Amino acid sequence: MRGDEPPSIVPGGALYPWVLRLAVEADVEPAVSQLSGHMDEGNGVPSAIKLKRYVRKPDRDLIIAVSNAAVLGFYCVIERCPLPRILPTRWVQILRSLASCTGLLVDARHRKQGIGAGLVRRGEEWAKERGRAGSGSSPWGSLVV
Repeated sequence: MRGDEPPSIVPGGALYPWVLRLAVEADVEPAVSQLSGHMDEGNGVPSAIKLKRYVRKPDRDLIIAVSNAAVLGFYCVIERCPLPRILPTRWVQILRSLASCTGLLVDARHRKQGIGAGLVRRGEEWAKERGRAGSGSSPWGSLVV
């Protein structure tokens, strides 16, 4: 690891006053409440319902960045995202080898602190832990049901 790279799993402490962890269902309501001002208008309740699925279903997870009791951001990842039928077969094969990020949000007041990069990096690790080649973002649906 070079000195200018954040650690792959970001610990709390002097370097980073926040930690990354997998969310549990009890984290969803506080996350939506604390981050709803950064979501599209009216997205709070639908997002809570969808985010709960990320902590309940075994093929997906919700990774959160927390500092004390505050949720600073989240990353939604799913092992396999539904793909449109119009894609060429070769693209489908490549995309099926990847996990998919279906949502990423960092509180605007806490940006430029490495939180987003840490969430993305932890999402990559999550994908590899499950035998995927890596992860990518999904342009076909934010917060897959």
